[in-house]
Amino acid sequence: MVLESSDYLRLLDAYQLNLFNQKFQNSLAKTIQHGNGSVLRVDDASCRAVFPSATSAIFAAHKIHDDFKYVTPKIIKSNRRLHMALAPLPAGHPSTSSSSVFFEELTLLCEFLRFNFVITREVRKAYRKENKHAEIDEELIYVISEKEKVFFKALMAYVQQSWAKNSFNGEEMAKATGYSLAQCNRKVKKLTGKTPYAFLKEYRLRKALKSLHDSHSQIGKLAREHGFKSGTHFTRSFQEAFGILPSKYAQLSG
Repeated sequence: MVLESSDYLRLLDAYQLNLFNQKFQNSLAKTIQHGNGSVLRVDDASCRAVFPSATSAIFAAHKIHDDFKYVTPKIIKSNRRLHMALAPLPAGHPSTSSSSVFFEELTLLCEFLRFNFVITREVRKAYRKENKHAEIDEELIYVISEKEKVFFKALMAYVQQSWAKNSFNGEEMAKATGYSLAQCNRKVKKLTGKTPYAFLKEYRLRKALKSLHDSHSQIGKLAREHGFKSGTHFTRSFQEAFGILPSKYAQLSG
């Protein structure tokens, strides 16, 4: 299981962030332990954990989601979010390792799909088997199909290769995913809630957010390096996405 919180948490000052981390991580640890799970990695933005069964993982995820709204600082109440994804460990994958392509792919599902809670069909199948064919609530949990996973993987591979270009080619994106332009547009919209261009822009902004947090680059240079045609366009887009000017964010995260 991968739990992904929001980069909005990085808008907090160090004191508030430390208080939140302590409270949320304590809550996480107790819930995961109660479900006989093991925490592989946890920080201010994400948590990776493994569980012995689909049932214990799903129950823990629901409890963590319920607890999250009570421990999140009030100043980011309107922006807080917690996205979760569950998938069975691949055969032969060490249950004590949090570093692998498997977990990276789960993290991307958390970060960029529009659903709060995503599971694979294998997890749903295991849950049914463990609970005498009981059904999960698919209004709360999105069950991603194998075809959707393959499409999303191809989409992310394309985006990760082309995000820094200050242009957008929908036909090129569609070709990379193996679908027509119209089909690609529909699938991107269904899974992310955004148009292909808006999705690419969101990816650029998230990359810029991390770069600004880590290196405090100049705004104009950062804009060019992240596919924006001008510093003005970047500043406006950043503020619309995160509710704060990039210059102000750099001061807070410094």
